[in-house]
Amino acid sequence: MSEVLILSNDDDGSADLVAQHLTETGRPPLRLDPGDFPLESGLSATILDSGGWRTTVGGIDLDQVSAVYYRRPTVFTMPEGMSNADRDFAIGEARRAFGGLLASLPARLWINRPEHNAAADYKPHQLHTAVAVGLTVPPTYIGNNREDALKFAVAFGPDLIAKTFQPRLVVEHGVTRTTWATAIRPEQLEDPAFTVTANLIQQRIEKDYEVRVTVVGARAFAVRIDAHSPAARTDFRSDYDALTYRLIDLPEDIARKLQSYMARTRLVFAAFDFAVTPGGHWVFFECNPNGQWGWLEDETGAAISQAIAELLRSEA
Repeated sequence: MSEVLILSNDDDGSADLVAQHLTETGRPPLRLDPGDFPLESGLSATILDSGGWRTTVGGIDLDQVSAVYYRRPTVFTMPEGMSNADRDFAIGEARRAFGGLLASLPARLWINRPEHNAAADYKPHQLHTAVAVGLTVPPTYIGNNREDALKFAVAFGPDLIAKTFQPRLVVEHGVTRTTWATAIRPEQLEDPAFTVTANLIQQRIEKDYEVRVTVVGARAFAVRIDAHSPAARTDFRSDYDALTYRLIDLPEDIARKLQSYMARTRLVFAAFDFAVTPGGHWVFFECNPNGQWGWLEDETGAAISQAIAELLRSEA
């Protein structure tokens, strides 16, 4: 019998919702977290001169897997007492072994393949792809040349937004902090620190509201997000308590362009963020190929988990 495999950590509530739907249809999924290796689960795989890999992880036989939901697996945890060099080497060996074996599974469907997630996660590539499929993006500067950045600021400022290329979590004095999109002025680009690394600067877009569009195969769930605090209006992730939500219809032209985006990036699932201007114009901000969606289902009843389960079940 073909099986559905969920790759995620034990505390992933979104994966739990998908697993629940699958179980209710009589097809409970296999589930494992590669990060349990080697302390909590073992790995054994064999290949001969015909056929593929015979792979067992934590007692689970993966040979019959036909669909995979790749969510949020944790990082491999090595035994205590190892040197940093040995730990880094061991983690690298585990990652290459698992990565190669998972890539060799006979699955016909991945939501999504890890390598597709990785390629689609680069913000410059996201903006390039959005423009290629006909979406509108904010005027954007990337680099560390202050002269060029200031020219950009003159043309598209003075209200600008600075963003990071990846989420950054910092723990200071036991308090976890992260980085959000930040409103800046042109004079801040003259700071010598601007030249230290690559920066992403965008024209600030006047928003009426924002929309998170969660795409699952051919289906799309659009949730309008209204922000009711200054912080949330700059980056809604910074103040979830100040947000309200409701399901809306996705314009046909946006839906069509998102399907083109998905085809170009070979994604089956993705979460897209848009701003809608007071004039009703949709502006693309970013695509998260493995974005969170559980809170939107809780807030609006959007049947995202059911759509993911149905897609996985269609290949099992």
